[in-house]
Amino acid sequence: MNIRGTYNVYEAARIHGVKRVIFANSGGTMLGYKLESP
Repeated sequence: MNIRGTYNVYEAARIHGVKRVIFANSGGTMLGYKLESP
C-alpha cells in the first residue's frame, strides 16, 4: 500500500470514529529477511 492508500485508510477511520487501525504486512513473507541489518 502506498502513502495515498494509507492516508485514505486513516481518513476513513477518522470519519467513522474508528480509534485503532491494525496494520499487517506480508513483505517479510514474500521477500524474506536479511540476517544482518543494513
